[in-house]
Amino acid sequence: MCGIVGLFLKDETLAPRLGELLAGMLSTMCERGPDSAGFAVYGSEEPGTLKLTLRSAQAGEIVDLIARVAGALDISLPHAVHDTHVVVSVPQTHVDYFLLEVAKAPAVRMVGSGRRMQIFKEVGRPDQVADRFGLSCMAGTHAIGHTRMAN
Repeated sequence: MCGIVGLFLKDETLAPRLGELLAGMLSTMCERGPDSAGFAVYGSEEPGTLKLTLRSAQAGEIVDLIARVAGALDISLPHAVHDTHVVVSVPQTHVDYFLLEVAKAPAVRMVGSGRRMQIFKEVGRPDQVADRFGLSCMAGTHAIGHTRMAN
């Protein structure tokens, strides 16, 4: 069994509350899929960049990787830590190099990429996963969530 929820905001004044609203919807799906959850949040775009969502058991490994790449390229790589995931904004001109460096880090894997999209997924009760990632504080235009029950 699983559960799927989604929200598309037509009223842009609600954009700051997108995560809060989706978190409430996701928590009602705990009984449909209490073993894991994932969600995608579509927020603002930074022209000329790609948002990469990376996962590692230790987010510090990702932060170290970002610092090494930023130092090697002599650029800034804005990023946000969300529990085991880190979302980093990489200039389009440096995406290939960044992905090569990610491939060299066996503990780090890419969860998703997009100009506006951030993806998060983890094992645990959906409401707890949402709390761990700070879903209720995320803003955007639309989002989708999924819960799963293991067999």
